[in-house]
Amino acid sequence: MSANTTHMRREIDEIPEAAARLLDGSASALAEAGRGLR
Repeated sequence: MSANTTHMRREIDEIPEAAARLLDGSASALAEAGRGLR
């Protein structure tokens, strides 16, 4: 990234990776919550 990239831009660019980490690390909890919503 450019030296002029803002902190907000770096955070926005990180969203897909952060979402993947959340989903990968929370699969069982999300499945349990989904079952509870049925």
